[in-house]
Amino acid sequence: MPRLAERHIVGRIATKLSKFGCPDVRGAEGTAEWTRTRGSYMKSPDLIAGPLIGDGAPEDFLIDVFSPRGEQYVNPLAGAPQTAAAFKKILDERGSFSLADLGNEYDPFLGPINKKLAKYSDARGGSPMVGLAMYFCITPDDFVGLF
Repeated sequence: MPRLAERHIVGRIATKLSKFGCPDVRGAEGTAEWTRTRGSYMKSPDLIAGPLIGDGAPEDFLIDVFSPRGEQYVNPLAGAPQTAAAFKKILDERGSFSLADLGNEYDPFLGPINKKLAKYSDARGGSPMVGLAMYFCITPDDFVGLF
């Protein structure tokens, strides 16, 4: 499988969220609905779910999809050689991983998550109506999705 374009990744996430029962998942950024209702709220989530009030309402469920690089987990020269070796061993043995397998070096995951939460929650008064989907590219051909 070649590396997917962002619109395909967002589409896959939307499909998976719908299968999980997330109500009325649909595109946000660049859509007529988002453009019409965003008002003065200038953030652009990839997806929205449920009813949309707009103008940065804390009741709106905004979902952002992102793909952290995590290069230090697969490239020993990128800053975490011991973790990269352990991560490669886990993938070779099991073919998958969990965040617990990464030891104490969570910043490539937590850094983007914390920034996204600040962007979409703090900007709306600490709203809990935020969804984050991480689509992690292990190699140009291998992907793992985390919700």
